[in-house]
Amino acid sequence: DVRHMIPRFQGENFAKQIKMVEELEALAKAKGCTAGQPSLAWLMAQGDYILPIPDVSTLFDLLGGEKC
Repeated sequence: DVRHMIPRFQGENFAKQIKMVEELEALAKAKGCTAGQPSLAWLMAQGDYILPIPDVSTLFDLLGGEKC
């Protein structure tokens, strides 16, 4: 795992990353979905030229993203 060498995952920057994750988790909880679902929805809203490839274990997991 090389994240310990990347500046965004060190010191004060790491604390900022954690805060963003907590905010994303709160947003997802308010919408009744997982943190990954609004992330995927945001990515898909960026344009038709973006093709996200989510890592899901079942078709049900993939279709669950519709509620976000």
